[in-house]
Amino acid sequence: TVFLSEKGVKTIPINYGKYINEEREIYLLFQEHLQNVEMYLMDSENLPLLWTNSKIEKVIEAISEIHTLFSFKEVQDNFPEISLFHPWKSMALYQKMISIVNQENDQTIFFDLFKYLDELEQLYNVLELPLTIIHNDFNPRNVALRKNGLVCIYDWELAVKNIPHRDIIEFLCFSLPLDFEEEKLIYYLRFHYKIMNITYPEISWDKWKQGYVYSLKEFLVTRAAFYKVSEILMKLKFGDRIILNGKRMIEVLTNINSN
Repeated sequence: TVFLSEKGVKTIPINYGKYINEEREIYLLFQEHLQNVEMYLMDSENLPLLWTNSKIEKVIEAISEIHTLFSFKEVQDNFPEISLFHPWKSMALYQKMISIVNQENDQTIFFDLFKYLDELEQLYNVLELPLTIIHNDFNPRNVALRKNGLVCIYDWELAVKNIPHRDIIEFLCFSLPLDFEEEKLIYYLRFHYKIMNITYPEISWDKWKQGYVYSLKEFLVTRAAFYKVSEILMKLKFGDRIILNGKRMIEVLTNINSN
C-alpha cells in the first residue's frame, strides 16, 4: 500500500508515514484506522443487494487501476516476497479441505470441487494472459465505500501474483445475489475487459474470458472451500451463496464458449 500511495492511488487507506530501523528490526507503518460509521458501505459480505450496478462498477474500476500499476514486470520485481500462486503445488491441502466440506455437508453442490481442483494446472497452462499483483481476498469484507463515493480497498496481506481476473470474480461471487441475471454477469465481465483492454489491446475477448473460468475454479477450491471448512468453528453466512454463484458463473461462461 505504500507503493500505491506513492503512486497517488486514492482507493486505499491513507498512509501517514513509516519508520524503519533495520538494526533494531523496527518496521512501523502509520495508516488510517477505518471506522464503519465513517463509511457509506463496509463489512457488507452478507448484503449483496446493497451492491448496486454503479457501486460494483466503481470497485471494478478501482481494482483495475491497481492491477494496471502492478502489471509491469519491473514493478513486480520490486516485491520479491510476493510469490506466484500455483494451487496445484498444494494439492494435498485442497483435497483435504474439499473432503472435509463434503463430509460435513449433505449437499451435492460441493461434489464438483474435486473436478475443478484436478483441472486447474491444465487450464492455467493454456492461458495466454498477463500476470499482475492481486489482492487475493477481494470481497466486501475488505472493500468499503466512503461517504464521498470513493472505494477503499484494504487488508492486502494475502497479495500474490496471479491474473487480474481472480479479484474480479471473487468480488462478483460475493456482491451478486443468488438469482443474478446472466446478462448482468456478462456486462460486468465485459466492463472489466474494456478497462483492461486499454493496457492489453492485443488480447481478444475470447482469450480474456478464459481467465474468468480458471479463476472461478481456483477461487472455489481454495478460498471458498476454506470458508466452508471454517464454518465448522465460525458462523459464516456466505459460504453456500458464493459457491452456488461461482458454479453458476462457470456454467454461464461455459455455455457462451460452446455457442
